[in-house]
Amino acid sequence: MRSLRVNSAVLHHCRPDWSWSCAAGHLRDLDLWVVVRGTGTLRCNDQDYGIAAGDTFLFRQSSDVEGRHDPDNPLSVYATHFDRLNGSGKPLPMDDAELPPVHRRLTSMDLIEPLFARLADSFHDPKRRNTASVWLEAIMLEIFEVDHHPQDAAKPHDAMIDSICRAIRAEPEARRPVAAMASEVGVTPQHFMRLFKARKGMTPSQFVVHTRIDAAKSLLRESNHTITRIAELLGYTDIYFFSRQFKKVSGMTPSAYRR
Repeated sequence: MRSLRVNSAVLHHCRPDWSWSCAAGHLRDLDLWVVVRGTGTLRCNDQDYGIAAGDTFLFRQSSDVEGRHDPDNPLSVYATHFDRLNGSGKPLPMDDAELPPVHRRLTSMDLIEPLFARLADSFHDPKRRNTASVWLEAIMLEIFEVDHHPQDAAKPHDAMIDSICRAIRAEPEARRPVAAMASEVGVTPQHFMRLFKARKGMTPSQFVVHTRIDAAKSLLRESNHTITRIAELLGYTDIYFFSRQFKKVSGMTPSAYRR
């Protein structure tokens, strides 16, 4: 893995009328996308893709791209522009054979999405910006691992739990009782709790809270909504309870995070 220099990192919440057109030769650095929610279509160099959560793209200078999405299910995309550097700190060619393919579809976002959140957080914090490249390297390494080590199909419950987690990330504000999630997997609530924790390292309720706080961080960075409105959008009826959960997970209050 070559050294990397992050030039931007953001979570795009695409507006309903979003579309994107990027002609070959327009990009001046590499552009890595990871779709976290929504559906749409994308055409890159005469190849058509139906896109949804888990689709990743690595666009380079030769990429000729046109994209659209379903306005009723708009895309949210982590995107980072970056350069690969040689030993002298100069950018390497954008289209060499060391780069992974333009597209792959991840069956699990459990590691990639939090890594991207950390990348964006560190890039936008002047005190931590020098760590952004470390998070990006971890993301690229994970993508290489996905390419070389396909998911183990021997654990059918894991795939169902991953699907539930994708649904939680798509609608973090929704109420999902453990009994209902267990019913989706076809096991008792107690067994579901054990399976979920073994898969994710936390309980279902903890996963929901962490997902909501990650979504709150994005809204605090990218929107002009008040903190009360953000809490409402994420399913909280008590602003003080939201603030306590936010501080417990992130180590600071929502207002401090926004500053």
